[in-house]
Amino acid sequence: MNLYDVPDVRPLPRSRRDADVAMLVRLAEESAEPRRLLPFAPARLGRHRRTRLRLAFAAAAAATVSVAAAAGVLTLDTGQAMGSPALPEPLSFTHGSHDSAVAVLLDAANAQATTTPGMGPITYAKTRNYALQVDVADHTATTTVETTVREVWVSHGSGMAKTARQNTTRSGVPVGSPTKETTDMHWQDNNSDLPTAAAPLRAALLGAAPTGGDTAFVLAQAIMSSLAQGTTTAAQTAALYRVLATMPGVFDAGAVTDNAGRAGRAVGIQTGYFDAGATCAAVSGAVSSQEMQTALADHGALGVGTTYLVLDPSTGQPLQIESLDTPNAPCGLRLPAHPTIEQYSLILETGQVSKTGATVS
Repeated sequence: MNLYDVPDVRPLPRSRRDADVAMLVRLAEESAEPRRLLPFAPARLGRHRRTRLRLAFAAAAAATVSVAAAAGVLTLDTGQAMGSPALPEPLSFTHGSHDSAVAVLLDAANAQATTTPGMGPITYAKTRNYALQVDVADHTATTTVETTVREVWVSHGSGMAKTARQNTTRSGVPVGSPTKETTDMHWQDNNSDLPTAAAPLRAALLGAAPTGGDTAFVLAQAIMSSLAQGTTTAAQTAALYRVLATMPGVFDAGAVTDNAGRAGRAVGIQTGYFDAGATCAAVSGAVSSQEMQTALADHGALGVGTTYLVLDPSTGQPLQIESLDTPNAPCGLRLPAHPTIEQYSLILETGQVSKTGATVS
């Protein structure tokens, strides 16, 4: 079933989603009742803006959550979303050893480091991106799904981006043609000035904002965010792999086939946690990250956010980034009780081209 077959479901512009994140946080702060804990993550992702699910939910106890499911069936606060079986299926990841993941990443880094840069002054990238989105109005949070195809042409950090919605099957296969494109003539490439030396790269990814006890989450998400954009050079990709390989939590996730049908090798790392209970836990007062995790675990409601990198084992090219919430979606979303994809990005084409509008294929 297609993702967009009911006219009531509308994608949200990025600026609207950013404003909604701020509104969600304000609602939580202004509520006279104890705060409800939904997915927790640090407030900033270093140098990258995070507008997706794991940051966005900090809703107040007074807020009513509703779900606009993938098949377009709108469910308010009276049970599970009827259309949710159309949500995409996670890839078949496994949980292997840390040492094996390090070997996979270092081999991929070496392959990227020896890649000859393409010809042409313009960096081109084509990606397909899926995400759960949140809209907030009148103390009501509405969750929708969005799958888009984006093409970008950038030089020296900025350029043009064309974006269109794309219906897909649950396994990510496109259905029909994309919708009419929208064009952004001032698209900014966050990867343009990424260093390739380890220490400066870590500093750039973490940014100046304090991370509390969640530095590992912030760093891992920043690495995945950079790779998902599709615009890193081979040298930057190699450097990101090497930093990821130094992180104790990275693990081998096995051989998988991505949503474009390409064979790849996956590694995974935890990038957050959240309230996975049937109802959202009420917490009052200031609590630390560790106290939050302990309290949720004590109530059997600790959810884990894991982000997976799928790469080409021969070339080291990143193929897909997928963020998965387990054992189920965050509290309040009323989705079925099984692992739920928060977002994924497929890097379909990348390379250097001679002019804006040209492609590598």
